[in-house]
Amino acid sequence: MAHDLNNILAAILGAGGAAAAARADSDVQDRLRILETAATDAAQVVRRLQDFARQRGRSPLAPIDLAEVVRESLEITRPRWKDELERHGNVIDVQVALPALPRVLGYAPELREVLTNIILNAVDAMPAGGTLGFTAQAVSAEEAGSGASDGDSAGWWSSW
Repeated sequence: MAHDLNNILAAILGAGGAAAAARADSDVQDRLRILETAATDAAQVVRRLQDFARQRGRSPLAPIDLAEVVRESLEITRPRWKDELERHGNVIDVQVALPALPRVLGYAPELREVLTNIILNAVDAMPAGGTLGFTAQAVSAEEAGSGASDGDSAGWWSSW
């Protein structure tokens, strides 16, 4: 949620900056400065909320299905990478190749937040469309280069 609010605030600040550069009269310039101050203050509130949320105790780690978390993150962001771009005649081709992966211990909401941020950043980097791919495979710790001697240790490799 904080990332979404920051995205909105960035859009407000960007539009306000562009409008200010348009050499509007002084009354409009004053109003744009007020808008910028309010948006900057709101960004500070979001940062304080994030700091507060980090202080709370975290839920215990639980087994996570990585493929499901990727699918959920794609659905959460669908309005941006599909609906919004298609309205402008552009397409992002989403390719997902996630075979059966072992579950990993983690905190699904935080992983979804990270993936959502990655997806939205990728969409922002492809305003004319492109390809967004997700692939992963299970590898042993030795294959991953961790230096562990136990070849049965599970790890995972990904390419976002």
